[in-house]
Amino acid sequence: MLFRSTLSCVQNPLTTISGLASFSGMNDTYAGTMFLAFTSPGLTPAVSSAIVVRPGAATQLVFTSAPVTVADGKQSSSITVQRQDQYHNPNTTDARRTVTLSSTSSAILSQNGSGGIAYFTPASLTIASGSSSASFTYWDGLVGTPTITAASTSPTTITSATQQETVNPGVYFLLQILFPGQNAAPGGPVGKGTPNFEVGGTSYNVTVNA
Repeated sequence: MLFRSTLSCVQNPLTTISGLASFSGMNDTYAGTMFLAFTSPGLTPAVSSAIVVRPGAATQLVFTSAPVTVADGKQSSSITVQRQDQYHNPNTTDARRTVTLSSTSSAILSQNGSGGIAYFTPASLTIASGSSSASFTYWDGLVGTPTITAASTSPTTITSATQQETVNPGVYFLLQILFPGQNAAPGGPVGKGTPNFEVGGTSYNVTVNA
């Protein structure tokens, strides 16, 4: 019998007994339609009718799109996450699944586009029954290499997917003023924190960031 790498059985090849060979323990980890081919020297090969192998229940989430590189303050291209069985076959038959997104960015996750934050659009995903995947975009106001995670506990808990993205410096678009006592706050015209009181006639420094 001819094999593909995902197909296995108890023993192959077999020696016929009274012209009969029975293959037992057939198992294929690749979901799809396959045909079994049986060969023996000097005989015409035999090919089975179509055999359909269906995917198992979803056990993991996997990012199927490549890691993205984006400028800070800009929306990423579409990122796709897929539910798969233990053999990495896409699953479309399970019930609707809720996916929660998170990021290791030091920016505060939010749903508005002000500077210094990170967020997803949409904020959470649903993989519908009949579909294996869902897509979203990512926005981050801080330069770095954040890792994003797609996790799911509904209707059951399955293995999460992680992927490291790259956020590069974007084009300068404003100046930010820092008075003594303030710290840089990406994306805003002034720093964060309350400026120190200054005594009249005493010099002090003001920092302007691009």
